[in-house]
Amino acid sequence: MTNTCQNCGQPTLETDTICWHCGQPLPQQPKSQPKQPKATAVTPDSVPPLPLQSIAAYGGLILLIIIALLWVMHALGQQPQVVQSLGSSVKPGWTAVTDTNRIFTLNLPVQWQTLDRYASDQEDAFVAALRQNSYYQAALAPYDAMADDRQVLLLAQADPAEMETAVPAFVLVTRSQQISQLTPEKMTALLEAGPAGFDLQRVNVEMSVNGREQATYIAALPFEDQTLRCQQLFYKSEVSDDDSYLIIGCVSQDGHATYTNIFHDILVSFQPLLR
Repeated sequence: MTNTCQNCGQPTLETDTICWHCGQPLPQQPKSQPKQPKATAVTPDSVPPLPLQSIAAYGGLILLIIIALLWVMHALGQQPQVVQSLGSSVKPGWTAVTDTNRIFTLNLPVQWQTLDRYASDQEDAFVAALRQNSYYQAALAPYDAMADDRQVLLLAQADPAEMETAVPAFVLVTRSQQISQLTPEKMTALLEAGPAGFDLQRVNVEMSVNGREQATYIAALPFEDQTLRCQQLFYKSEVSDDDSYLIIGCVSQDGHATYTNIFHDILVSFQPLLR
């Protein structure tokens, strides 16, 4: 854009401050302001609403997330808690065994065979083994008078093919509500007055790691023409209305030296599962 000098009438540029023809100062032109964009007001009516399908999808997704979180919290709440004991670590060549109903856990040598009372695929074999092997009944006999509600939960036995003993090493995990009424001292007195031939050789009463009374026994008892050497753990419930546990490990006399430490490690690994 050009202007005209008022002195000489010659053309000048808009940016000139003096006339290049006559030297006359030129009047300053006002600077043009850039145009500002017009602001558009946003009103609730100008925002298009979300489709109902999108709202339903978002709502459904949030509901699924809430349900998933509740399910996870419930599942975690149902998991049993292990009462840790000093002997509960699993040694090489051993495995932790938990019963089907998740009532207890204990450690066993990996070669041992187990039968679970409540495992659906083992029920018949469990009943047959308990009935046919009379040494199981011999090990339980000293407790018949004090706990007629006794229930065997687990049978565990060393592989007979790998043993050279007259009676294979075995462990029975039992529970009873009636023995919860007994103190370890009272049970000891009853065992000392137990069936003929039952020889209670050692008793150790102590508090478990979670503050419950427990007692371990070492005893010998007759079985047919053999002598069974047994180590037993009485794990007393904190509440008299709850079940207490009796874990019994036995082997014939000729295997006692071999299995003493094994039975000890099995018994100290026993842990009830708290809910």
